[in-house]
Amino acid sequence: MTIAFIYILEAHATDEWYVASINEEIPQHRTLRDRYNAATIFLDKYPLHEDIIFLLDNEGNDFNSTYSSWPFRYWLIDSMGLVELKMVPIEDKVSLSDLISWLEAKYAMMLN
Repeated sequence: MTIAFIYILEAHATDEWYVASINEEIPQHRTLRDRYNAATIFLDKYPLHEDIIFLLDNEGNDFNSTYSSWPFRYWLIDSMGLVELKMVPIEDKVSLSDLISWLEAKYAMMLN
């Protein structure tokens, strides 16, 4: 199983949906370099496990356009491209219980 983290549009860009309580002031990405720079700030603050692949959505925002991920969503997509789980925030929070249940079931299937 491969886990990828895809960095998309800036959720609280200073020139779009600014939130004063966020420490970083990042404008919406206009180039892939902008997205890379913002992703670097994110990764410095929130390092990922070494087994997680970190990707950037392209300048055309194709991943976001296909999956409607902005401002944030969590997707579990199988190797055939089928969505197995879509986690959507409720009142600006995402419960991880569905993710944990999915992972437990998936690993149980893999071990049997």
